[in-house]
Amino acid sequence: MRLRVDSTYGEVSLQDGGRTGYRQHGVSPAGPFDRLAAAKAAALVGDVGPVLEVGGSLVAVCEERGTLAWAGSGTMTVRGQELRPGRSRVSVGDRIEAHGAARIYVATPGGWIGDVALGSVSGPVGGVLESEGCSWMEEAALAEDPPSAKQEARIVELTPCPKVIEGRVGRQTSRAGVRVEAPIPASLGEHSSLPIAPGCIQLAPSGEILVIGPDGPVTGGYPLVAWLCPCDLDRVAQWRPGDEVRFRVVSETDALVATAEARRSQAANLAALRLAAGP
Repeated sequence: MRLRVDSTYGEVSLQDGGRTGYRQHGVSPAGPFDRLAAAKAAALVGDVGPVLEVGGSLVAVCEERGTLAWAGSGTMTVRGQELRPGRSRVSVGDRIEAHGAARIYVATPGGWIGDVALGSVSGPVGGVLESEGCSWMEEAALAEDPPSAKQEARIVELTPCPKVIEGRVGRQTSRAGVRVEAPIPASLGEHSSLPIAPGCIQLAPSGEILVIGPDGPVTGGYPLVAWLCPCDLDRVAQWRPGDEVRFRVVSETDALVATAEARRSQAANLAALRLAAGP
């Protein structure tokens, strides 16, 4: 499969398993921000290779026919017709538009080809998107959970925090991190340079909460006040500027139990998805 990329806006990148073992050199881990949505798209086309993450918009024209699968929060159109999340065929000359309300993930059989750096292709897309093969698969729909009106994420406090924190997602949100405007005292926590990773929660001098994303820094001087329940990072990845959101403090044990249960459930759901989608 081959797509000619006519335009992109915002964060549009290829993502795979990311880069591991380079944090001591200041290299962020990368990888999909919403790992579950990326896994759903990949499961529909054989779980092979990198996926395309669209955190803005992409317009492309098909130059070699193939199959696309997508999942996440946004819209996808082919020939001007909006597609439901799932798997669809595209033909030569088809105009493809992908718009991420927050982030959507687009996969193709064989995976997208990208330049490898430090063991990963995670990085910006170029003028052409190509896959390892040209597979013509049957169309299949993907059932998506409706977004909740009030989005919530669980956190484990490292310093005493309000048990419930409500706020609004700020405009300066990216793969580096999600900013949430919330009424939190800027003096909370201690200022020190500490190692940080995706899901760490810092407090900016402005009082904004910073949830570190996959392209975020590996050390930081802002107060590190909490960490996100690991299974909720996918949810936070789909928060959009202006969304009303809530953080709720839970115990470390509850966070670990919830994460283990979520991973078991997700593995079962992905297995069922592969079986239902068929070849």
